[in-house]
Amino acid sequence: MNLWTWGLTFALLCLSIFLQLRQVNAFLHEHDAPPLPSRLSDIVSLLFLLLGMFLVYQGNFPALIMFSALLPLLWLDTWQHWLPLRFTNAFWFAGLLVRLLPDGQLLSLLQALFNSTVMFCLMWAVWWSVKRLTRREALGRGDIHLIAGLFAWLPATTALWSCGFAFLMMLVPVAIKPQPLAPWLCLSLVAGLFSSDITLLWT
Repeated sequence: MNLWTWGLTFALLCLSIFLQLRQVNAFLHEHDAPPLPSRLSDIVSLLFLLLGMFLVYQGNFPALIMFSALLPLLWLDTWQHWLPLRFTNAFWFAGLLVRLLPDGQLLSLLQALFNSTVMFCLMWAVWWSVKRLTRREALGRGDIHLIAGLFAWLPATTALWSCGFAFLMMLVPVAIKPQPLAPWLCLSLVAGLFSSDITLLWT
């Protein structure tokens, strides 16, 4: 990649961050919640830029799209413990649409739809059972949609490992206070990316 290509890539990533940040703050304003703190938005934006440039260098565009779709969920879940349907469903549908890309064929559209639907049903059954037994929500409904959406992006085995690692990392801090899933899931996915478990999924 030459200098002009890198510059254009950086500009497009910045534009993506700007548009999604506006969308998230508009949602927060719509629900009478305070806007994202500048420190949170700046740190996440910087990390996303670095990750995005790395993924473009690798040519791993489906992974770049996946992390882009996760960005609003990461912000909202970290700030307000919210995983709104409009963003989780967008993440889900984007995963299905990526299956139509030339380099997204390791997991077919039918497989992605089947895996994510089955996982949604399983997670909803777990949520309903726990709530019925304990009279409280140990798992948020937004978490169900987020986990199911992940199965539209990744093969079932990889998605299970990513979710399992995310929940494992949550074990210590969850004893102190309830933890948002999206940040830990993103961290789990990044760990998988740099350990080559996710990098090769779309090649």
